[in-house]
Amino acid sequence: MTELAERLRLFEPLLDDLATVFCPSVSWQTETSGDPVFDAYSRCEAKRFKIGEACATGRGAVQEHTDQIMHAIAHDHCPSGDRQLIEPLVRSLGAREVMERVLDYLETGSTAERMGAAMAWYWAVPSVQYATVEELHADLETRGPDKGATRVALSPLAPTPADSNAEARALRRELEPRFRVGCLRAFLASNAPEDRLYLSSKFTLNLAEYPPALHAEVERAAQIAATDPEHHRHRDVTG
Repeated sequence: MTELAERLRLFEPLLDDLATVFCPSVSWQTETSGDPVFDAYSRCEAKRFKIGEACATGRGAVQEHTDQIMHAIAHDHCPSGDRQLIEPLVRSLGAREVMERVLDYLETGSTAERMGAAMAWYWAVPSVQYATVEELHADLETRGPDKGATRVALSPLAPTPADSNAEARALRRELEPRFRVGCLRAFLASNAPEDRLYLSSKFTLNLAEYPPALHAEVERAAQIAATDPEHHRHRDVTG
């Protein structure tokens, strides 16, 4: 069984459980292409989209079923499609709580859950917003480019929210080190080449970015990267 097939096998039953809560009257497509993995992928995409639509307008239900939604997110197979469930969760609970839930899965979950959490992080982190491109460029010149998974949104009809932007950056600075270490350890724990390829872009091999207690783990990751460079996305030095 491929890695994708295994993730779909874990993910679809969790979507089915959510569908009974959020969209029980929807009828799902039953046609088959003859390719079981493609069919499962298509079903999951359709189910996630409909559940996400319902979550977007059902804040009370999202809060009531937070654990169930988060468990599904941790088993999702798609780092872009998973926003359909993550964004309603962030709107209902706030970015900090969702980020901390993602980190809990990344730090203590199964292999599959760690991968799902790593993919979920990008959409859990709050974006920084600007009214104009000029304000964005001026801010970048002042601060320099942010490291990590920071999203930028342009909102021309609203003034740049300096306070919330500062809060978003502070929240990411606080929690990003846990995410980086979690991805490092998930990389070390995985034997799946494609998982390692994805995770490798989420942490650095620069020892200066870690406390001394973690240097041995960083060096182990560097050794793995050196022996299998095709499944490693960056070339950070360890010194």
